[in-house]
Amino acid sequence: MKAYIDKYPDREYGDGDVNAELFPGITEGLRSLTLFFQPIFNSTSHRVIGVEALARFLINDEYILTGELIRHLEEPEFASIYSMALISRLQGFIIQQRNKLDSGFTFSLNLCLFQLCDRTLIQRLVQLKKVAGNNIHIQVEIVERHIHQEIGDDVIEASHFLNQQGIKISLDDFGVESSAFDYLNLVEVDTIKLDKSLTRCREQTLYYKKILQGLLAASRAMNVILIAEGVESEYQKQQLERLGIYLHQGFYYSRPVSMTAFADMLH
Repeated sequence: MKAYIDKYPDREYGDGDVNAELFPGITEGLRSLTLFFQPIFNSTSHRVIGVEALARFLINDEYILTGELIRHLEEPEFASIYSMALISRLQGFIIQQRNKLDSGFTFSLNLCLFQLCDRTLIQRLVQLKKVAGNNIHIQVEIVERHIHQEIGDDVIEASHFLNQQGIKISLDDFGVESSAFDYLNLVEVDTIKLDKSLTRCREQTLYYKKILQGLLAASRAMNVILIAEGVESEYQKQQLERLGIYLHQGFYYSRPVSMTAFADMLH
């Protein structure tokens, strides 16, 4: 697979860029829902070691995701319906492409914290892992903006159950909410994805260098993998490497790409 991926058509709009009449209800939403992948790179080997699976909606011949659409995806009455639809699309992709994927390749899916209480969704994830097999990893990314919610026993039990089934747990956008430390303290986490606000550069250095050094030391003590999000320049990449953070995700490497485009890269 080539190391640096070209940009494919994909737009992320701010709030208000899409007219209200285009905002999908659940039926229209499922019909227009598709799956994009944003690759995660090992900066030293220049290899894609995994992807984050992302929802996009096909509206007016463009694949988009707005703040309004994100809120729609995360509404408690709709969230698991959309998640199971994305899991089905991901399962089909894995079945078709598994022989082209490196051993240890990781597919990550975003879930809200409250979705861990949905037993049907949890069982669907277990089924996905069985299809993926031992050589392909499935990882659940807990969206940190929801971690301020109370972490009850059912969430802790679900997290332990997923670990037992070989499904990894990741904290997404780490650094946005301090309450994420509660989750780290209560649940066995495999990966922390550092929010782009923590990895930005200013005046020729990483703005939060000392904090990143502390998080790196803590991650090693906890045997947790760190992934830097929001990597957008060669200089930023080099600064993170000097610090000892080698797994990167961001527009410097690749924008999110469609399933078809990513499948073409595997040939």
